[in-house]
Amino acid sequence: MELGPINTDNTTGHMLQAIGAVQEFFDAYPWHLKTVNDAPFESPFALRGQILEDWKTFFSAHQGTYGNQKWGYNWDTLRNILTIKYGGKTTGGGGADNEFEIVFRLIAGFI
Repeated sequence: MELGPINTDNTTGHMLQAIGAVQEFFDAYPWHLKTVNDAPFESPFALRGQILEDWKTFFSAHQGTYGNQKWGYNWDTLRNILTIKYGGKTTGGGGADNEFEIVFRLIAGFI
């Protein structure tokens, strides 16, 4: 949780962008909740297989702002911080993939 509210490693923005997007994804693809919830809760969830394909399809169809404007949710911002692996544009370093995987696992557990 230090990656979000406490801003350890300046990752609050990475966490917040992922939180909004992942909530929207599970609204559209609720059948993936079981797969994610069957994975260990204490580990990030690395998307693969059908979940990854559905995420990329879902993500590529969205642009601009969304959700809670107070938090600045923006599909394009998320696209700029995720790597190509998750449908983003970042090519150097890990981008926000780790934070995205953490949020993906936690949101599934909270829904």
